[in-house]
Amino acid sequence: MDALQKEKIEISPDYTAKYFVNGILNGKNNVSENIPSSSFGILKRFLYDNLDFLKLMLGNLGNFVELLYIIRPLLYLVLMSVFKKKSFVPFIFNVLIDAIILKIKRKEKLFDNQKTYFQEYKYRISRLSVYLLRAPIFSLITKPFIKKILKVFRVPTFLVDLVMSLLTYYSNIHFIL
Repeated sequence: MDALQKEKIEISPDYTAKYFVNGILNGKNNVSENIPSSSFGILKRFLYDNLDFLKLMLGNLGNFVELLYIIRPLLYLVLMSVFKKKSFVPFIFNVLIDAIILKIKRKEKLFDNQKTYFQEYKYRISRLSVYLLRAPIFSLITKPFIKKILKVFRVPTFLVDLVMSLLTYYSNIHFIL
């Protein structure tokens, strides 16, 4: 029983009281009952039912930043499909989102939370190296630079080919990393 209680999401009493007063938690939400049951209708019903919750949660800047961090890869993939792989638009858009995420630091009163957020911040900073594997930067800057460095150190050709093939492989799956 204790393990189940630890995994529950805590919702503020003000929020639950508001929904009990409005009748939404009691199943009396009149707005979404008239929406058709198509796939778009299901999404629309979900948005109507949870709009107040989203407004409350996104009112906090820290929650907005975390949501932005979660949907960032999805936005990047959508932009990649629209603008294709060689375009700088998805790259620049992703850099701007990361800059927003890293610029806004969370301030917590409890030391344990401060320590946790600091570790997460360090992790996110270290993930910026993945930008060197992204499509336009990798083909224009990273790949030629690594080839020149390996030539300067007179690395054998088969090792250069191996390193380049591994980097190319990782550049194709960088959004998973």
